[in-house]
Amino acid sequence: MTRETRFPLGAIASSVSALICAVPTLLFPADSPIAPKLGFLTVGAVFFALGVLRIRAEGRTPPADGEVDVTRQ
Repeated sequence: MTRETRFPLGAIASSVSALICAVPTLLFPADSPIAPKLGFLTVGAVFFALGVLRIRAEGRTPPADGEVDVTRQ
C-alpha cells in the first residue's frame, strides 16, 4: 500500500515566519529606527498566520479498508 505524500507547506511557512521575525534582531543595530523592524514583524506574522491556517486545513487521511476510526465514535 502506498501513501500519497504531501509537501508540508504549513510547517515551511511557519519556519519562514520565524526567520523573517529574527532578521531585524540579527541584522539591524539596536538603535535603528523602529519602522523597518515593525515591517519585518508584520510580514512574519502574516506568514505565521498563513502557516497555521494551512496546518489546520490539512486533513487526516481517511482510514484504510478494515480500519476503524476511533476518533469519531
